[in-house]
Amino acid sequence: WGFNFFKAYDIVKADTVLGKAQVFLGKENEVPFAPEKDIKMSLSRLDYEKMTVQVEMKEPINAPILKGEEVATLKISVPEQEEMTYPLFATKDVKKAGFIKHLKTSVTNMFE
Repeated sequence: WGFNFFKAYDIVKADTVLGKAQVFLGKENEVPFAPEKDIKMSLSRLDYEKMTVQVEMKEPINAPILKGEEVATLKISVPEQEEMTYPLFATKDVKKAGFIKHLKTSVTNMFE
């Protein structure tokens, strides 16, 4: 009857975009990221209510970035359990910027 106290929860579905990471010297300034697989957990209702979820990004990420490259980590904390981490991956390619954008970025950074 111990199973009556636990329920399987869908924390995040595969390919659900959880955010965007800043890209340095890319043709685009951001890259979206998501888990490759569903993240599910069996928890008591009380633990589920106390669970915390945090995204840790590796910013800024230097271009080029390939789809499927790990760019962030999802951290899930449940009271009295070890923290669980799951990799989050770029959902698209971001190519390296051309010379003009490199030059603009360099000039802008000098005045910041």
